[in-house]
Amino acid sequence: MNISLKQYLVLIGDVVILYGCLLATLLLRYGHINTYLWQAHAGPFAIIFAIWISIFYIAGLYDLKNLKNTLELINQVIISIFAGSLIAIILFYLVPYFKISPKTNLAIFVVIFASAETLWRWMFNTWTKKPEKKVLIVGEDSEVNELIAFITDNPQLGYEIRLRIKEITEDTTRSLSRLIEENDIDSIIIMESIRDNDKFIREVYKNVLHGVEVLGVTHAYETVMQKLPIAHTERLWILTNITRNQRVYEMIKLPISYGLAIVLLVLFSPLMILIGLIIKLSSRGPIIYTQTRMGKNEKRFSIYKFRTMPVSAEKDGPQWSTPQDVRATPFGALLRATHLDELPQLINILKGDITFVGPRPERPEFIKILKKQIPYYEVRHIVKPGITGWAQISYRYGSSVEDAHQKLQYDLFYIKNRSLVLDVLIIVKTIKLLFTNIN
Repeated sequence: MNISLKQYLVLIGDVVILYGCLLATLLLRYGHINTYLWQAHAGPFAIIFAIWISIFYIAGLYDLKNLKNTLELINQVIISIFAGSLIAIILFYLVPYFKISPKTNLAIFVVIFASAETLWRWMFNTWTKKPEKKVLIVGEDSEVNELIAFITDNPQLGYEIRLRIKEITEDTTRSLSRLIEENDIDSIIIMESIRDNDKFIREVYKNVLHGVEVLGVTHAYETVMQKLPIAHTERLWILTNITRNQRVYEMIKLPISYGLAIVLLVLFSPLMILIGLIIKLSSRGPIIYTQTRMGKNEKRFSIYKFRTMPVSAEKDGPQWSTPQDVRATPFGALLRATHLDELPQLINILKGDITFVGPRPERPEFIKILKKQIPYYEVRHIVKPGITGWAQISYRYGSSVEDAHQKLQYDLFYIKNRSLVLDVLIIVKTIKLLFTNIN
């Protein structure tokens, strides 16, 4: 069972349990279910269920790291159910559409659902904990070691590392088939550079004919860790997998971005006016801060933000920004912590400089350095940058070359797999981080 299938099964199971618990609630309360009872509850509860599933996603209950039995899992389930219950109460009692205010039914439902959902998650994680792929890993470098550590810490992924060959020798080549049989290996993860070792590859090929699966480190790393290992990514692979044009996706995404930006500008205009007044009254300098960034096809543009620092903050030249930058003004620190300083970037979207989701645009001064030190860094410029992105929700705040290296691996994963569905998931997770990761 692959990783995505497990996530879909958990989602399907949650939907089945939600409706099963509603049926159980009605039977327990009334002793029977007729058409009137079901119609009165099915519609309103369907909306509540959709909200509940969204809360589960925002809480990370469909993330790979949470598909295992821990106390954190139970805490997340209970907190998510509590949040969903509060929203259900508000909707049932304040929205006329629902036409029902099922105080007792909702209480019974929450108790049944909390018990059933916790039990379901625990049973599913126990069931899928058994490894489905017994793996031999061939090769050694930092990315391979990172992959091994991740697989070891996350048995729910379905991989069990039975054997590892760090260095290929004449002895390991001769005994490869025996080692595979003795350790019941059904999958081999192998560094792409080893393909030049003809003798070893021929031994691997013999076992492929007997049903052993072979995965390159690049593919395994991408599938398991949802980022691309730069050290294992060849230039031709980049050209054939990353640079392909997705015209339909871009055609649909563009009007959606423009429309959403206009709506958000209208909704947030009173708040933006208030923020502008406070900035003007609390510190000297302009309200809006402009900074040169690099966009699609390495075209430079001016990005707009509410000013969060004194005008003299960069008198000594460009500096990496940090989460708790000491240069920020008191009100500026609040804006940065809540990300409200980025609201003017809605104008950048309307100008066509950026979009909502994409690699974050970087400053040309830093790009000049990063392109020299990080392979394929310029590839991130084949798509429009975004206000948020896969790297932003997957990796901590970056302020060094090493951080930029890690974030590029996530950016390349996004560029390769970009879609409207992935964009929506990134936006939802970004909203979650706004409320849970405020610095």
